[in-house]
Amino acid sequence: MEPSRVPLPPLGTTGVERSVTGVVSWLSGSVEMIDGETDGWSWVERMQRVWPVGTHRPYTRFYQDGVVADDESWAILWDGTGDAAGTIGVEARQRLWEALSGPEAVKLALDLLTAGVRPSRVDLVGVDGSGRIRPRDLLAAWRDGGVRTRTRTGKLWEELDGRQGLFVGSRTSDRYVRMYEVAGWDGRQLRLETESKRGRAAALGSALLDGRDADDLWAAELRGAIDWPASADWAALFG
Repeated sequence: MEPSRVPLPPLGTTGVERSVTGVVSWLSGSVEMIDGETDGWSWVERMQRVWPVGTHRPYTRFYQDGVVADDESWAILWDGTGDAAGTIGVEARQRLWEALSGPEAVKLALDLLTAGVRPSRVDLVGVDGSGRIRPRDLLAAWRDGGVRTRTRTGKLWEELDGRQGLFVGSRTSDRYVRMYEVAGWDGRQLRLETESKRGRAAALGSALLDGRDADDLWAAELRGAIDWPASADWAALFG
């Protein structure tokens, strides 16, 4: 069955320039092992060309062997068991994407997908440096009925230095959102991360192969999970 196209929210309707650009921050999945054509070590060489680093052998639940980058930026796994049998596990993790420039990140995502990786998890992230959106305010609007979301699960946390974070949804669901404040060079920044799994991850992979911008896909995933239509500052994230 072909993955469904990821719906995009209406864009360019707020009269302001989009303030945040979304990018890929995690892509993992599997590729079929084909005797004589595809093996784990060829994938290790592929990842080493992108990000050369020392490696070690892992222990995982579904794969009995493989290679993991010492800085945890990527992993290639094989000798799968159960549903993972006959596949190579491919994980390009957050540390790797953060080290790449925009064009390099786009190229890596397309290279992995074109080479046959069937994504089971795709994370997208945007960073807002305006300081005008606070997780606690969004949660208050949620409780007052001013937020659109399909989940009832929202967890707020706050650090001693005043930084806040909000988790939306369940970590085991197909779509999960993390938003949390980090210290930026020019003040507090808000990271807005979407974690899409299973069918939603497959749909995002198809959309990227179709030439859809990660920026638009991030906006769609975030607003599909939680939206704050009454907030002009929230709308400005998407343009």
